[in-house]
Amino acid sequence: MARLSLALLGIIAAYHTIYALEISGSGGRYIILIFPGHGKATTIFKYGNETVLRGYIGYGKNAKREYNNEDGMLTVTPLRNGFNIKWETNQTDFEFKDCFEFQDDVHWFGGPQRKQQHWPLEKMEIDGSEAYVLKQLDNFSVAEYYWLTSKGVYIHVNERTPLFVDQNVHEPGKLCFIARAQAPYINRTRVLLEYDVIIEDNAREAHLHAIKNVLGKPSGHPNPKMVKEPIWTTWAKYKAKINDSIVLEFAEGIRKQNYSAGQLEIDDAWEKCYGAQEFDTSPEKFSDIENTIKKLKELDFRVTLWVHPFVDDDCHPRSEEGKKNGYFVKDPSGGDRATWWNGQNSHQIDFTNPDAAKWYTERLRKLQKNPGIDAFKFDAGETNYGPQPSVYNIDPELVPNALSKHYVETCAQFGDLIEVRSAWRTQSLPIFIRMIDKDSNWGIDNGLYTLVTTLFQMNLNGYPM
Repeated sequence: MARLSLALLGIIAAYHTIYALEISGSGGRYIILIFPGHGKATTIFKYGNETVLRGYIGYGKNAKREYNNEDGMLTVTPLRNGFNIKWETNQTDFEFKDCFEFQDDVHWFGGPQRKQQHWPLEKMEIDGSEAYVLKQLDNFSVAEYYWLTSKGVYIHVNERTPLFVDQNVHEPGKLCFIARAQAPYINRTRVLLEYDVIIEDNAREAHLHAIKNVLGKPSGHPNPKMVKEPIWTTWAKYKAKINDSIVLEFAEGIRKQNYSAGQLEIDDAWEKCYGAQEFDTSPEKFSDIENTIKKLKELDFRVTLWVHPFVDDDCHPRSEEGKKNGYFVKDPSGGDRATWWNGQNSHQIDFTNPDAAKWYTERLRKLQKNPGIDAFKFDAGETNYGPQPSVYNIDPELVPNALSKHYVETCAQFGDLIEVRSAWRTQSLPIFIRMIDKDSNWGIDNGLYTLVTTLFQMNLNGYPM
């Protein structure tokens, strides 16, 4: 293991010298670090005689000042197939920034789901002023810390890194990993930028290594009926104008046209209020829901419900229960107001709290028993709806993406007929992840073109279903 203290870099800068260090790994892999008299250090990763990755490390906020060993440390650790790069300091006003060049003969893959889902990844722009976290904005619902190149190199960033990513915006032609202890990464006692650079013979071998060692793969598969048979949703035709008679009209129309029954999804506007998780049984809505479900099943449909992780403030008594028991996401001062597309005065359930998750699932179990719902379409799950910045019932270094992880793990308890739309380190779950809705155009801006490119992006992040 090679350790470079930032104190050494300060001495080098003071004497305006150039310092070069070569660190050997296994099987002809090695890294060359070239530190100039000031500023960023050139980093070259080589496999045999070939340069497979090139970049610049060790710059960012306060990077040019002198440090002592307690202020900051660079550790480069040879691994069996590459290297671990680790910057760490207990000075939380520091920022670390490592960048890697896009080269004309190398393609990049992985990265986040976006509205403009460019392929390969080096065509995409990502603004490093915004945290690299799951959010509704820009379809940012799947954002793993994983990048793969056509040269057989992959980079996997440690989940404890308070990560910002800049790509082709502030640093054109580069992919930059930035660590900042600022919102939404609050209550941190250190700044950490840590990642593995793994080098294999080709992209296929590199990706297989990632699946085995960092990404994981599904432990099973969803119910084959979800692929073999159609999924019909009331939202596509009726939007929020649904009730018993409209749902039955929809189902009967499908069967009269001799289409397969499959799965009928009762979408938005079935609840008493958002978060009640009970049917609105008023005369104009679902006053006869038990018979409606019975008739749907007689027509050979499986019946699913659209659900979400929110409780509107005027949804009584659920909002009072959640507040009293501390079931909602809060900010550091205790505020718990959330906003989402159906409500500006709401609350987001904190799934890092096991009691809150249980409270949520128990009410869904009741719907499965009566009126007999088969499964659920789980919406949302990103981190940006609750009060910002948010605090959770977990290790602060796992905030905020762990909220999404715990939510999806909770959803997965409901079996092999469900679907979710957000994902973070949940590749092992045997469930479907749906793409965010596409627009009716052919282009790159969330159009049908991106059905293909988003499929590629999700697959290479470890989500093949």
